[in-house]
Amino acid sequence: DNYGHGLASSSSGTGMFTKNTLTGNKGAGFSASSQANPNVISNIMYDGEAEGILIQNAAGFYEYNRVRNNTDPGIAVEFFKANPTIARNEVEGGMKAGIVFVSEAKGTVVENFIANNSQGGIVVSFGALPTIQRNMLKQNTQAGIWCKQKARPEILTNIIVMTNNGHGIVSEDQAVPSIRQNIIGHHSHSGVHFFNGGKGTCSENLIFSCGEANVCIETQAAPALVSNEIFDGTTGILVRDGGAGTISGTAVYGKLLSGITVRGENSTPTFEGCFIHDMKGVGVTDEGAAHFSGCHIFGCQVGIECRGGMTFTESQVRECPNGVIAYEGSTSTISHSILTSLGKVGVITYADSKIVVDHVKMYRCRIGLQLEGGGEVTNSDIYWNYENIVIPGGTATVSGNNVYDADNRGIMIKDGEPTVTNNMVFDNKY
Repeated sequence: DNYGHGLASSSSGTGMFTKNTLTGNKGAGFSASSQANPNVISNIMYDGEAEGILIQNAAGFYEYNRVRNNTDPGIAVEFFKANPTIARNEVEGGMKAGIVFVSEAKGTVVENFIANNSQGGIVVSFGALPTIQRNMLKQNTQAGIWCKQKARPEILTNIIVMTNNGHGIVSEDQAVPSIRQNIIGHHSHSGVHFFNGGKGTCSENLIFSCGEANVCIETQAAPALVSNEIFDGTTGILVRDGGAGTISGTAVYGKLLSGITVRGENSTPTFEGCFIHDMKGVGVTDEGAAHFSGCHIFGCQVGIECRGGMTFTESQVRECPNGVIAYEGSTSTISHSILTSLGKVGVITYADSKIVVDHVKMYRCRIGLQLEGGGEVTNSDIYWNYENIVIPGGTATVSGNNVYDADNRGIMIKDGEPTVTNNMVFDNKY
């Protein structure tokens, strides 16, 4: 019940502070400032009107403390000379964030239990760059870890689960976190959320079972996602409203309605060497301008649904009922790829789609191509299907292809005004 801080260390002060109970103070429960370097161990700081622990331009070792139910952040680390070690504490029930780093502060946050804080588990902002490692963050509100305003934290090997009304990790406003080898799951919105110019690297994480999307990238965010496993939930990766970035070597699978969804013509992510497989929904839904290269899609209900202007090259779609469905307005390009072992149709184009299929191998499907819209099919090999090409209508151009070894017909034109020219059509049974 002091009007200032409960305990304070300043001006290069050291000392041991242990087994104290600090409660109801109007200032911080414990304050370290001006290059102080205390050991603060096994204290209880609760029900304060400010921070549980306030560290300003100071270092020190803070271990086994119980920090709970404070009005301001449980632990606040401020200014560029700050560099504390915060280890094995319990930080719970704060009205704001559990731990805050601001103004280029450094420090190590390791093996803490951080739960049920109202404005995030850990917030890092204004160029702060702590190392956050092996912590458990559970049931915080808004975010497990929120990075903003050019923050540069290293976030590795944490367990971040069950955020209420929020996300596991957030990067915004030119923040550049390094997010590596974490377990991130069961959040009400997204597991990792990049928006408003957020950047950073997200690698070798397990991200799963989130309400809106396991990873969401939007509004001029451009992160790098490398070698993650993303599974279960609603959508594996959602890119929308100008999101970009590069996603490489990542596996997306499990109980998902959509593996990858891209929305908005100004959304331009690049996917390289990704595996999208074995899910109950659509592998890729593109309404933007994504680029895929070296990717494999298999075991989905539909491989790709095209509504925008994606490019899909040097990739493969296999073992799905339908490979590629191009809807009205699609201007996508499928090139130098393989579509095989598709139970129904390799590529379906609907009215007014303008998809380009070029240098594609398409085989072991019920129907190789079913063309009802416009677009072009050129320089491709279509073979070993029951029907190689069926044209129910539309104005497609089919030119320069090898069409052979169908169990039924090579090319069947039912209606429309297609242009069929310079193809090699041979060894079809009917």
